[in-house]
Amino acid sequence: MMVVTEGIETDDQRCALIASGVEEGQGYLVAAPLPFAKFSGLVDSRCRSASAAPAGDVLVA
Repeated sequence: MMVVTEGIETDDQRCALIASGVEEGQGYLVAAPLPFAKFSGLVDSRCRSASAAPAGDVLVA
């Protein structure tokens, strides 16, 4: 089962969730609510950045 956490607002929350094994989340820490076109652009941008960066403890949805 995959757990997706909602409402992540602080880096402390993100770190605690990663330490608890949560792999995906969303909230204002990641991005404010967006119209679909802007959301799609954000996801594309982060996918390009993630493929160029070394693997780490990133929690992004």
